[in-house]
Amino acid sequence: MTMPLYIICLVICLAAGLICTGLSVIREIHMLQLNSYHHGVHLRWMLANIRKYGFHLVVLTAAIIAFVGHWSVYVILATLFLGHLLLRKSPPVKKPLVYTARVKRILLTATILAGGLVCTVLALKPPAVYFLLTGILYFFTPLLLVLANLINVPVEKAVQNYYIRDAQEILKSCSGLTIIGITGSYGKTSVKFYLHALLQAKFHVLMTPESFNTPMGIVRTIREELRATHE
Repeated sequence: MTMPLYIICLVICLAAGLICTGLSVIREIHMLQLNSYHHGVHLRWMLANIRKYGFHLVVLTAAIIAFVGHWSVYVILATLFLGHLLLRKSPPVKKPLVYTARVKRILLTATILAGGLVCTVLALKPPAVYFLLTGILYFFTPLLLVLANLINVPVEKAVQNYYIRDAQEILKSCSGLTIIGITGSYGKTSVKFYLHALLQAKFHVLMTPESFNTPMGIVRTIREELRATHE
């Protein structure tokens, strides 16, 4: 491969590869959020949707082949990334991604892990290592986010415990407050809205918004919206 063509392929591959990796990060962190940050649940989801990761394996294979000396594969690798960008379709999702503090902490940890991976690969020295690096980063992005989430478990537990204790103190300060919990397998959110519509005719009522039915969703509602005037 001539040097100008090599440089063009390198620039296209790196640029498109980084964009694809960024899009993959957004998609994976979104799925992790929808899976309530449970790494076990998310890994099972990944296994159930293993075909969605076929392109990751193709890119890694092409990057490895290019690295060991088959220069023509550089063109293929750059084409793969560009084709993925042009043909990519966003799947329908139940809820949009919310960049919460937890998401930002996971992304920070994943970036640190990716930095270690980058340094390890760059130690291999040859120019073709940039193609290999692009393929490796793209391939391992889903696993890096799962690992980052796992590493952050102690931190997230401490943060949650702080919020829970704070919510408990707020509840204690609201004397005479009547708390109603709705349980069941189906229809909890609908019943919640019906009950809220009935009670607010006579009382000052606070309801968890939308489907904030998890412990931390309730804690967030208490900390952000509960007032002394609520009954």
